[in-house]
Amino acid sequence: MKKLYHFLVTSYKLRVTRFKRFTSHLSPHTSYLIPLFAFCIFSAGAQPYKPCLDGEITKWSFLGWPTSAPVIESIEIVAFGDTLLNGILYKKLYRDFSFQGEIEENNFDWINHVPQNLFYECANWFIRESADFSKQYLYNSYWNEEYFISDIDLHVGDIFDYYTYGECIVDSINYENGLKHIKWHPKKGNSSSYFIESVGAYEWPEYPFLSFSIPLGMNCFQNQTTFYKNNKVINYWDFSESPCGYIGDYMGIKPISEDNYNVFIQKGKIEIVFTANMHINVSIYDINGRLCYSKNNISDTKHTIPTATLQQGIYILSVFNKEKSQMNSKKVMLY
Repeated sequence: MKKLYHFLVTSYKLRVTRFKRFTSHLSPHTSYLIPLFAFCIFSAGAQPYKPCLDGEITKWSFLGWPTSAPVIESIEIVAFGDTLLNGILYKKLYRDFSFQGEIEENNFDWINHVPQNLFYECANWFIRESADFSKQYLYNSYWNEEYFISDIDLHVGDIFDYYTYGECIVDSINYENGLKHIKWHPKKGNSSSYFIESVGAYEWPEYPFLSFSIPLGMNCFQNQTTFYKNNKVINYWDFSESPCGYIGDYMGIKPISEDNYNVFIQKGKIEIVFTANMHINVSIYDINGRLCYSKNNISDTKHTIPTATLQQGIYILSVFNKEKSQMNSKKVMLY
């Protein structure tokens, strides 16, 4: 502790000395710059907000009432893959294929679970965050429209316009688990919601899927460094009782460690992202068992399969881990 204290004091004194030497050469005409220089020097090394799109894969779980069944279900949305649109860098959005999950689940088990590890692109939907990680935006390339999701750089009393809610006002700011929480409510209404550092908004202004007739809000979030579970009661549902990723009473998600890869399906290609460098064989078969694609001895952490020449329909994707002599197969839909 003494060494750390000595280091901090010495570092502070060194900055003060350099600042005095620099300002002693300034003329009265440039004295107005002193506060600016002081801010730059003494705030050097200050950490920005924690990012949302941290790492290769970012994932949200949203709860809602589906259009087809009277049960609560969750849908996982995943951000993966950089895409440059109109000179702005976004990540493409995908959704889980099966809505499957696990009923009996510790909050942190979700870090090691992915429903089938199989994701389909949300056509035309992308997400980005600002350079200082304070704001998040959704973008629809078909409509050429960007939706503001969240802003954690707001202050108590600030008024902002939020999609269909109209004018909203910030009620309070607090910190939970090291993350900044901004509570706000629409001027015309009694309900309240939150913007959360790194995580984003409890409720998105627009959802890149149409399965929910009534969206209830975000249940869980995960990126490379942050796991967040919504344990608050919002509107009609106790989120603390809802596992991350499920439908009805289905049980039985495989741990991601059993598969060691994620599959992202787009129009014209399939991207497979492996969690580690392994020696892998990949094959695709049609429903009649005919081999349509094969690649052996893949050692990269990412592999792209071109599918533009394949007809629409259901195929079997087989991944063979040569090191473990382990085969894993999934049904995939090409469109």
